[in-house]
Amino acid sequence: MRRTLLVGAATALAGLAVVFVPALAVGFPVSYGLVLLVGALAFLFGLALVRARMATDRDTATLREVEARADQPVPGDGFDADLAAISPRRDRENDAARAQVRERLQAAALGVLSREGHPREEGLEMLDTGEWTDDPVAAAFFATEPVEADDDSLVDRLRGSTEARTGFRQQARRAALAVARRAGVADE
Repeated sequence: MRRTLLVGAATALAGLAVVFVPALAVGFPVSYGLVLLVGALAFLFGLALVRARMATDRDTATLREVEARADQPVPGDGFDADLAAISPRRDRENDAARAQVRERLQAAALGVLSREGHPREEGLEMLDTGEWTDDPVAAAFFATEPVEADDDSLVDRLRGSTEARTGFRQQARRAALAVARRAGVADE
């Protein structure tokens, strides 16, 4: 097939050369028989191509193998790992890890508040005062001063005091849940 393609391309170039420079064809006598011979050969070649095409099976085409689906990280997996790595002791490494978790949650909370139409400064104020959520533990996570719940029952206050003793990780989890609820991606 490749040889036929090369012969055909050379013949076509020679024909174009003769069209533009007729003096090149002076040495070749063109008779009616030569034209019929070239036409018959072209017809036979065309028939051979059609026959070869009809003989091939349509199902012979093969597709590339589909790639395996890559495992994508689940949003929040990194947060859970970062949170689990924090220990209760106070040292430079744990303080840096706490600051990183706090910044990550604050960025998420500010993003949600921003989508709701609150400017950044107003969002920071809402986080500081705790008015961004009804959960007092989550509100205390970002607040600079203690956040008081309005009408807490005795059970709620006891639960809040025991949860506050569980530390940073519990507050961070509750803040993450409150951010997710506010964003509409977590169940109530």
